Amino acid sequence: MPSSRRRLLVTGSVIGLGSGIAGYTQRRRIFRYSDLQTLRDIQERPLPEGPEPLIIPDAYLADSRRRLDDLVRRAREHGLSEDDDHLAYALDLRERAAEAAFSIEAAYDLSAARGATARILSWTRLETGDLTEADVEAETADIHQRVDDTTLAYDIGPETHLMVSHHGAELALRSATGALTGTERQRTSKRMGAVERATAYRDLAVSLSDGGDGDSREASLQALSRDLEERVADRMASVTHDFDPKYIRWRYKTIGVAGKSRTLASNGLFSGSPADYGDEYPASVAVTRLRDLVLATVATDVGPDFAAGYDTTASFADIEEIDDMKRNATDALESVPDDAMADPLVKLFSAAAVHAAECGDLQLQSAIERVNQLETGSWNLRLEDAFLGYRTALELAQEAPRIAQELPQSIDHYSSH
Repeated sequence: MPSSRRRLLVTGSVIGLGSGIAGYTQRRRIFRYSDLQTLRDIQERPLPEGPEPLIIPDAYLADSRRRLDDLVRRAREHGLSEDDDHLAYALDLRERAAEAAFSIEAAYDLSAARGATARILSWTRLETGDLTEADVEAETADIHQRVDDTTLAYDIGPETHLMVSHHGAELALRSATGALTGTERQRTSKRMGAVERATAYRDLAVSLSDGGDGDSREASLQALSRDLEERVADRMASVTHDFDPKYIRWRYKTIGVAGKSRTLASNGLFSGSPADYGDEYPASVAVTRLRDLVLATVATDVGPDFAAGYDTTASFADIEEIDDMKRNATDALESVPDDAMADPLVKLFSAAAVHAAECGDLQLQSAIERVNQLETGSWNLRLEDAFLGYRTALELAQEAPRIAQELPQSIDHYSSH
């Protein structure tokens, strides 16, 4: 066969194969086209703005900004400029922190900025002999000791304020410990960045736990957590399908990783499992078990037909159900009374509800953008995750005021035993 004939046949077969694939994906789009505009309308419908439940003390933020500014000034004195990636990154974070006002995001952005600046500054100081390995060892040992010696006082009232502020404090203290993990194997300049971040986190933990009345409620929180564990188990006893708070947490976390806005979840507030914390973090255990109690309600509500894998051939949630669920979640968020929203625990649950709903929006966006590529199971799973995000948002928003109202009595009950 002439080579030109062979090339023509090969080219024709490739074109035919491409046309077949294109036709298949186009048929998939046509099959879903009737739903596509409805999904766009649902996804584009705005959500309420999430509240900020954890207000960082102004004194802490002011001190952290001053510390960062001092590090930046010293870095410039050592010849560094915004052309350096670490310094440019730090300055961007400082600007972003200013926009975030008194939120936990602002505190963490400043911590990261301080770490980045300290890292590049220490590298320069080591080069000039202004900093020695012995200095670094001493500073590392000092912050290790200060973190180990930090004890939080669980004496802030009212009780819902205690839970939220100390959940934030415990997470900050965990962040300090995490920043120092493995420093003995790090390069010297990187270690100094970790030391600076750990210092910022440790000081944040102390700041969030200050100002109490001297009457510790730690034992009451631990007793409440044990009771909540039993209540979650009791609620899950009626669930016969393989769907529980742990699974919802996994789906909730997975679909929320690339959140379209910086939310509480970006810093771990309201995320994680009770098993992630020990007795030394009673507020975090209590908050996450409260959340699991809400998620257990979602688990009992969605029923055994909710698909849990990519092999599903039919979606649990149809388009109309998804539309209704987002409307219901939005209405619930907008209907939280102003006096209830003054409570930080209500704000925490409401902020998490907004984030869950945003996760639902992201799943719809993914389905819309990949309408031609997604296999049936993957398409259905995105619709289900959207429904799950909105359903979780609805439950969190509805339950928040009731939980905040009942919780003080619960802690008082355990305080009297």
